[in-house]
Parts: sequence; structure tokens; C-alpha cells
Amino acid sequence: MWYNKHTFYCYLFSMRKGFFGHLAEILSLGFLILPLAVFVVPRASADDVILPKEYAPGEMLIQLSPSAQSQSKVTANRFGIASLDAVAKKLNVETLEPLAMQSTSPDMQRIYRVRVPESQDLRTAIQDFRNNRAIAFAEPNAKVHAHFTPNDTNFADQWNFVTVGAQEAWDYDATDPKYGGDSSVVVAVLDTGVAYRTSGSFTQAPDLASTTFAAGHDYVNDDSTPDDDNGHGTHVTGTIAENTNNSLRGAGLAFNSTIMPVKVLDNVGSGLLSDVALGVDFARSNGADIINMSLGSDTALATLETAITNAVNAGILVVASTGNSAATQISYPARYDNVIAVGATDTEDVVTS
Repeated sequence: MWYNKHTFYCYLFSMRKGFFGHLAEILSLGFLILPLAVFVVPRASADDVILPKEYAPGEMLIQLSPSAQSQSKVTANRFGIASLDAVAKKLNVETLEPLAMQSTSPDMQRIYRVRVPESQDLRTAIQDFRNNRAIAFAEPNAKVHAHFTPNDTNFADQWNFVTVGAQEAWDYDATDPKYGGDSSVVVAVLDTGVAYRTSGSFTQAPDLASTTFAAGHDYVNDDSTPDDDNGHGTHVTGTIAENTNNSLRGAGLAFNSTIMPVKVLDNVGSGLLSDVALGVDFARSNGADIINMSLGSDTALATLETAITNAVNAGILVVASTGNSAATQISYPARYDNVIAVGATDTEDVVTS
């Protein structure tokens, strides 16, 4: 309203004052245009990209906008969109592949794994993609790590069961009776795999002999046999659902539930964000009711958040460990608002450090 009223008065002035009136109107418009120039947002630079402590060299995860996805014709190293192909050419993109081609989620279908030469400055590469309107997000393929768990084989049947009220929970189910849950409840364990079978060099954990397993996947070795070559995932699985009331070793909290083993971490307990996101998407697509992740990263990752949001929207309960280090900052993905964060305490119920 100020512009219209002000210009109107300048117009009346110009009718009366001739040249000076027109000059006044031009100056009045100039005062309107000048602030627009002052508040132009500067183009973001590579300095705005923050890399995590650990990441896969030369790798990015990018998500196309919905409109760009519909226009794209992706090849080995090009998008089929002129503006994006110019960026890909500048960065010498080596490979370009859909992260989750088989996913039923449109959001996951728009995410791509992009590789550039390791000599390429990754921050510059990420920012070049972020500056393109066809890109929803671009980020490094960060590394995640398994969180610490005690190595005591009887850990699961000691004081921690009292702390969480396990016996009261079992008694609550006694009228059915189910006690330790129900096999219809599927818990996806995203970890180093699980010792769920005996095959070749892998041996089934004795106290998982009667545990019910659903078909899983191995995203580290890209196969359908998520064997555990580290032990962390088997320990986590034992805490959840190892055989109970059998006079052998420890007990599982929900020992009648079904475990879906999904291997996203390697033999040293490390993995890539891209594999964890694929693991979450696999669990969502294959009937998991709960997703457990005893792993984390120090960085917020849009790719993983996308997969988790899809899972939560599908009615899945997502649980992740905080890091078990008594740090004031909770790690991701436990730090996301739609994830239940779980930390560790000692025998005195004090947060462990």
C-alpha cells in the first residue's frame, strides 16, 4: 500500500511541476529498488559445507526434486538434465546410481549415490549440487559405528532386567500367556548381522537356536545372508530375543518376538550411511514392527532421516542408542525427534561414561 500511495502522490506532483515532478517520481522508485539490491542473498560457497569426522572419500548422496526426477534420464554418470549434467561434467562424476531402485518410497527413489574422483574437493562438489534448484539435498556418505555393549555373556539376565522392570512386563502378559512377547512382532536389528544359522565358517549362537527369524539382508556384502562377523549384532539380538527359561546363559527381554537381521555394519563395526538407510527401507518394506539401531554418527544425515520418517509414517517404532558415552550430545539417528533414544546406565542407575 505504501508503494501505491507514494507513487500516486509523485504522479500528482509531476503533473504540476513538469520535469522536477518526473525526477521526484524516478527517485521515489529508486528508493524502492535499492533495498532489494541490498538484501539479495549471496550464493552459498563450499565453506558452508560441514563434513562429518568420517566419510567415504569421493562419495555423495543427493536427492532430486520431484520435478527433476520426472524429467531425468539417468545414465552411468549423467542425469539427463542439462543444468545437472553441466555440474556432473565439471566435477568429473565417475558413477551415478540410484540408492534404492527397488524401494516403494518415492522419496527414497529420488536419492542417488554419486562418486567423484577422490582428488576432487568434496565440499566444493557438494555445494555445486546444492546450488542447483533440481537438488533437494546433497551430503557426504558419512560413516556410522556400532555403539559399545558389555561382553559379559550373562549381562542380559542381571541387574538391567530389574532396572527396566522386565519381570513386571512378563507378568503383565501372563494371562494370555505370552510372557516374552509374540512371534507376530517383528524386530529388525540393523547391526553387524546375527549368528542366526550355521553355514561355512559361521555358527549359530547356542541361545538363538529357538529364536524365530524373518528373512533379512546383508547390505555390506550385498546378499541375503546377514551373518555376523563381528559379534555386536548377535549380542544386541540376544538382549532382545535370546531363548529364555531354558537354563542356558541369559534371558531375552522379548524372547518370543521375531528377529529380522539386517547387516549394515562390517566386521569392525563400521558402515556407511547409505547402507543404514537401505536397511531401514528394507525393514519398512518387509513387515518390521520395530527397528533397532545400536549405532550412530555425529552428523545429521538427510538420507537416513528420509528413510526413518518413511518408516515412522508406516507405523514402525524406531529405536536407536544414544552413544553410551554420557556425552551431552546424543548421536544420530537417536537424536531425531521421531526416534526413541536409549542410553546405558550402570548398576547404580547412573548414566555410563
